Amino acid sequence: MVSSFRQCLEDQSRKTGISTIFGGIIGGKSAKKTIRDGKKRNWSSLPRGNKPGMVLIDSGYGNNTTFLSQLEERNLNYLGGIAKNRKVKLEKTGNAKETIRVDELAASLSKSDFTEVQLTIEKPKTFWVAVVEGEISRLEGKKSIAIVMNASSFSEATEVDYFLTNVPPNQATPQWVVKTYSQRNWVEVFY
Repeated sequence: MVSSFRQCLEDQSRKTGISTIFGGIIGGKSAKKTIRDGKKRNWSSLPRGNKPGMVLIDSGYGNNTTFLSQLEERNLNYLGGIAKNRKVKLEKTGNAKETIRVDELAASLSKSDFTEVQLTIEKPKTFWVAVVEGEISRLEGKKSIAIVMNASSFSEATEVDYFLTNVPPNQATPQWVVKTYSQRNWVEVFY
């Protein structure tokens, strides 16, 4: 089922034309090499000196820890969807840590943990967003986990999306998550 947030983003990205092609960004084995006019070409951006400001990814890539590690090795910032069963490690009081699924984390948050965010597009939409810091297995350092819903509480929400980013916590605000991910567009290329 497509959530209202992601459906809203698909509609917006058709209008903006902003796209991200993953194989072309990170280079190496993931980059597409094509032959045109008898010349072999590497279409990856990084070796050519082009570094994207933000890599926007869907949950297929957001759940791929190896892919995220490769982005981080190249000092690339990302914001991507993650599955509801993705586990995060949260700091509790003292040095204690708790490992929890992101959907369980969302259910444990109160209404006051969520911020109302307006996405102004053709048809304005309202979302409620909570951003929490945590650790992801096999990734270095803390990440921001965002929970985006179509209602002010988890129990009232009919659609919930989960996101992960490696930008600094002061940048990963609820407004930033919604505005940034709304610029995403889907591009698939098959050779």
